[in-house]
Amino acid sequence: MNRISFLTVALFYVENMFKSINSGLDKKFMGKGYSNLIKHVLKELHMNDQKKKNYYTLNIPAIVRNLAHGAGLHEDNNDNGKIQGILFKFEKHDDPPYASWRHNCFFIENIIEVLEKVMSNPKVMIMQSQLTIRDEMMDWDAEIQKLKSRILELKPKDIKRFGISKQTLEYTEQN
Repeated sequence: MNRISFLTVALFYVENMFKSINSGLDKKFMGKGYSNLIKHVLKELHMNDQKKKNYYTLNIPAIVRNLAHGAGLHEDNNDNGKIQGILFKFEKHDDPPYASWRHNCFFIENIIEVLEKVMSNPKVMIMQSQLTIRDEMMDWDAEIQKLKSRILELKPKDIKRFGISKQTLEYTEQN
């Protein structure tokens, strides 16, 4: 699996999960777009702080994924956000350097942390217990575990091949 497809598959999990959760919310999102969907669901679950940590953790990888559509160039308006205190900048017509395996592992591991928080959110737990969304939901805990295992599979066999250090997530701004 190549870098962009790895990220794309992970983001399909996220989007499907958020669509399922949205279906169980009192105030449903009826618009379009991944970014707007996650923003709405996080707001309804009261999971967006002032710094939008959860939102940026889920949205910045989507911006990187979308670079594949524009030959690697960021065609939207300028955008930026932080994940774990690291600033990611996207300027119009720029070629941001955030699509490496190292970045993908960083993104996915942080996405998993947010998804685990979402799954333990009281509203989501009530929805699951009342079967409000169960019919539409996959076993998201299992899906999160699959993402985790895919990251763990990737690290040992691809560290050398992709130049990923053993401290993949000890990412610094110099890299």
